[in-house]
Formats: sequence, C-alpha cells, structure tokens
Amino acid sequence: AVVNVMTESVMNMLGLKIDRPSTLMLRSLNKGKTKPAGVVSNVAISVMGVVCVVDFQ
Repeated sequence: AVVNVMTESVMNMLGLKIDRPSTLMLRSLNKGKTKPAGVVSNVAISVMGVVCVVDFQ
C-alpha cells in the first residue's frame, strides 16, 4: 500500500485545506506512531508531464 504524506507547512504554502479526518495511524521506522491531521483530497501533481490526482494524509 502507498500513503502520500504532506507536511502542514507545505499544505499551507500551497493554499490547500483538510477535507476530512484521517482514519490512519502511521508508524515510523523507529516505532513511533502519529495520526495525520486529516486528508487533503484530489491534489493534482505532475511528474514528467503526466498529471495524476492523489489524496494526501
């Protein structure tokens, strides 16, 4: 599975808003756990000219 993660500072810089709460609990390699602030839906990203719409936690 893939989880797209964005920091709150980047979200604010891009003018994006949280759409809904997140139901995930993320675990880092050092066994720490964190709950995302929420989900930012339908963010268009472009990679080498290909545009995809993804959700970020």
